[in-house]
Amino acid sequence: MRGLGSVLQELGLAETDAGREALQLFATDYHPLVLFPDVQSTLRWLSQKYVLGVITNGEERLQQEKLHRLGLTPYIRNLTTSTAAGYEKPDRRIFAHALQAAGVRPWAGVFVGDRLDVDVAGAQRAGMKAIWFNHWGGQLTADSPRPDRIITRFAELPSALTRL
Repeated sequence: MRGLGSVLQELGLAETDAGREALQLFATDYHPLVLFPDVQSTLRWLSQKYVLGVITNGEERLQQEKLHRLGLTPYIRNLTTSTAAGYEKPDRRIFAHALQAAGVRPWAGVFVGDRLDVDVAGAQRAGMKAIWFNHWGGQLTADSPRPDRIITRFAELPSALTRL
């Protein structure tokens, strides 16, 4: 919610009826959410071998509701939010907080994210491996963080993990 609220504030819309309505809709309407293909089956399989968690800058209540609505709750053992950790991605401390909660050493942790600047860079600063989920066709530039692996479809994740 922090992201949308900040954008609305920046545009001068936060205190308008439309801005308040947009925030309310964002916080309660989960119908537009859809999983990428193979996410549920991949997480089901991975959860039998690994401790799975989510690290997010989003609000805990909203993230829990999203996981529930998407049917992912059975596979996710840990949810770390920036509010609970006291730090936001890409700060390495939010990743360290999540690793500690999961009982996982940094060198054994792997983070999968779709943002190079926030997800990949933050996880690597915390000593984790990072897989870039490049579902949108982004390009690496000379100054981009270098992910340890790149996947374009979620079904590629198990194979990428074995190649780390």
